[in-house]
Amino acid sequence: VTSAPSPVPAPDGASPQGPGATDVQEEVEENSSGDEEPSGGPDDNDTDKGKPAIRPPPVEPDSLATFYHWEERMPEAWGAPAGDKLRIFCGSWNLHGKPAPYDISPWIPAPRGLGHHIYVVGTCECERSIEKSMIFQDKGRWEKQLANHLGEEYTKVRTHGMSAVHIMVFAHRSLNKYIWDYKSSHVATGFANLVGNKGGVQVGFNFGKSSSFLFINAHLPAHVNKMKDRTQSLSRILRDSPLRKEKGADKGVHQEYKHVFFMGDLNARLTLSRKEIDEKIEAGNIQGCLEFDELLPLLNGPATPSTSSSAASTAPTTNSAASTSDGDNNEASPSPSPSPVPEAPVAAIATKDFGFWPQFREATVKFPPTYKFNPRSDEYDTSKKKRAPAWTDRILWKKDEYNDKTVTPKSYGSVTDSTMWCSDHRAVFAQFEVNVDLKSWGEEEKEEGSKKSSVCSIQ
Repeated sequence: VTSAPSPVPAPDGASPQGPGATDVQEEVEENSSGDEEPSGGPDDNDTDKGKPAIRPPPVEPDSLATFYHWEERMPEAWGAPAGDKLRIFCGSWNLHGKPAPYDISPWIPAPRGLGHHIYVVGTCECERSIEKSMIFQDKGRWEKQLANHLGEEYTKVRTHGMSAVHIMVFAHRSLNKYIWDYKSSHVATGFANLVGNKGGVQVGFNFGKSSSFLFINAHLPAHVNKMKDRTQSLSRILRDSPLRKEKGADKGVHQEYKHVFFMGDLNARLTLSRKEIDEKIEAGNIQGCLEFDELLPLLNGPATPSTSSSAASTAPTTNSAASTSDGDNNEASPSPSPSPVPEAPVAAIATKDFGFWPQFREATVKFPPTYKFNPRSDEYDTSKKKRAPAWTDRILWKKDEYNDKTVTPKSYGSVTDSTMWCSDHRAVFAQFEVNVDLKSWGEEEKEEGSKKSSVCSIQ
């Protein structure tokens, strides 16, 4: 496991110094008291004390928000008719300092029931709170739990942790010979862009000769009316990634990979009061709430840059670190020369107000807000602060400027099973089919297969 270095904690009674120290203190208060913020609307204090708690409406069966079941079983080996489509599972969950339940199948379906070629699991605050994770970052128990859940058919491609932010990528063993040049990295965007209480962890690799994948799990700044800060953090995570080969003020690492998935606790909020949100949820009007979501307008924003300097170019340098496949985390893999990535279009440049958000897509949201719930219940927050429900937990993928049908979402939902109520967030999941091309790889293998070679190693 590759982890970011842990900062030295301040002595008892002392507080961090310098700009941004308040942000770190807010993180500590959020996890120690369970209170993060007021809900932010002008009518938040109008909620009647005797009013029943608000619960999310039921999800429609057989909708996009439920697990997708393929009719055909996953091919055991490539060369089958479905061999050009990868089935990818992405899951993200902020566990609020709690360990994952013993049975995680309501969130991550067991391969014997729903076969995926690749599983990507991102967590925030898993097992420990943010402040504790700054000192004790190890997620070995959690990684072992997922490995046992998936079984021997799946091998670990890469894992990476930074404080309380963590990502794991597992692949079916039939893909092992196609995955190479795997790397991982992190970018901290917390206090002074040095502390990993916020930021993103990344795993990237090449697949065959003409495809590549990058998976990012992030924890962006919290609080209502902080979407500008979240946009700047996104730009830093992409622009300052150690995985980048070409440096540039306005472009990001996502332009160097063909398929990119960005997920995590993105902390997007609703620009409504708690009272207005409760009324819409009680009426089952989820779409009415989504009309006031902070993130959706940015995803649908202009795809061309503004004439002024971009938000990414003004962001300060972050503390970041990378790890490549030279370490002992994985077995060696073949490394043929990949096909060059096409030159990024003009739309690849971050815009001033929208950042890199317009370069990503999201499947239609058909599930209730994933935050914030009372402990061990399906009731939205009834504490003194009455935090407003919101879709803080999201899964996005990069738009393909040349072929919009490369990635097909098959499901996008949240987990409502009562055994998964250990956090104030609900776990989210998404299933995708991704088109890949292995024809050139196969031809090369066949051509090289006629040649004989031998190796002898003596120690």
